[in-house]
Amino acid sequence: VIMLLEAGANIQAADEDGMTPIKLAALFNQLEVTRELVARGVDPSPALELVKRFSRCAKTAAYLKEAVASSTAAQ
Repeated sequence: VIMLLEAGANIQAADEDGMTPIKLAALFNQLEVTRELVARGVDPSPALELVKRFSRCAKTAAYLKEAVASSTAAQ
């Protein structure tokens, strides 16, 4: 994933179902990828709303909750 990002992959791209890289990373509980995307400026809010529904994503959901709170506080 890092190689794709460094090669200029569109981190905001969405498929026909509206799934974005951060939503997929969060849904599959890929915490490090999720962190990297947030660090590169991706809004964590939509991914948080998605993973709240899945208990297997607890660590990623906790991180996203903190990231959303941090970005809200910074505004």
